[in-house]
Amino acid sequence: MLTLDIKNMLVTERFTTRGGDGSDQMVLSLNTSKYRAWYAENITKPRSSADELENPLEVSRDELAEQAWLTTNFWMGSTGSTVEAAIDGGGPVVASRAQQLRGEDPLIGAEYSDPVAIMEQFVHGGGLADRSMHLWRLALPADLEVGEHTAKVTSTDVHGRKFTETLVFEVTK
Repeated sequence: MLTLDIKNMLVTERFTTRGGDGSDQMVLSLNTSKYRAWYAENITKPRSSADELENPLEVSRDELAEQAWLTTNFWMGSTGSTVEAAIDGGGPVVASRAQQLRGEDPLIGAEYSDPVAIMEQFVHGGGLADRSMHLWRLALPADLEVGEHTAKVTSTDVHGRKFTETLVFEVTK
């Protein structure tokens, strides 16, 4: 008879793609019409052949009117996790998942991709992150003034652990 004693085992959940102390759990970016056009121009090209997207943290007033999102790739973001963002010191607003995870087919394409991962892959090579199960997005307000803005993003995992990052971006004419 085999007996397994597990009372002294400790299991911890920790994941980070960047190493370190585990506090680096997300990456922030912008998904704009400029990014989506660049994506469309490069999706059929071999990986590592694209020119870099210029000024990925700039969004024009016209792009804000069309649709632009603040994106958060929260690596620990499983079902039950939340992401909220405060722009320019305002109150926090809850971001929504790019994939609802309710049994639907994955949504694929520029609108559902992590811009940071795609920019790395198109320029330097690698797989294709054209969908993500742990990507949240928040529509940027269409009335943001021209100039520099700050988004403070707080992600909370299912265990109540909070991770905060800040993204500085610029609105142009």
